[in-house]
Amino acid sequence: MKNLFNISLMVLIVGTISACSGTRDATAVSTGDTTITSPSASNSVSTGLTAPGKNLNTPDQPTGMASGNSQASLIDTIAADVFLQQAAALGAKKMELGKIAEAKGQSAEVKSFAKSIVEDHAKVTTELQSLAKSKNIELLNNGADIKVDADKLQAISAASFDNSYTAIMIADHDKAVQLFESAAKSSDKEVSAYAKKYLPTLRAHLTKAGDLNKK
Repeated sequence: MKNLFNISLMVLIVGTISACSGTRDATAVSTGDTTITSPSASNSVSTGLTAPGKNLNTPDQPTGMASGNSQASLIDTIAADVFLQQAAALGAKKMELGKIAEAKGQSAEVKSFAKSIVEDHAKVTTELQSLAKSKNIELLNNGADIKVDADKLQAISAASFDNSYTAIMIADHDKAVQLFESAAKSSDKEVSAYAKKYLPTLRAHLTKAGDLNKK
């Protein structure tokens, strides 16, 4: 009887040990890098850690920043186009009005100023056309708009001509200086160099026009 009791006790102890071992195996264990869960879905435990190799801050698809260089180039090309078109239009207008002022100006100073405008802008325009051609930019023909401005200047009376002409030159050269100052900051080295080269000429014209307009 005693032996039977001892055998039953040993069976009970072995069963208890096996049950404890099974419980431990069924518990989620964290390795520090990943989460290992119990084979039983109902008893799975998560430590909140994420498996290495997947950076949640890194998108699966490109963000578009990789094409930044091509976008910058596109922006520079458009900026160059806008600058050259506007500079060409302003230059052509100033040359046409300068020719009228050479003939119709009342004072020798205004006539001389108008002549310098025509000569200087002929150089500015020639180089501008070469720059545009090198960049495959076709300059627009602004002849119709220029004719309108020319007709208005022609219609001004002799008594008011010098004052009106110099006032127009102040406005146009102020626009030109701002335009060339902006282009001087361009990342396009050729456009920047061109703008910097002729900024002193435009500023001198602006100052001279202001001085003449005060007389």
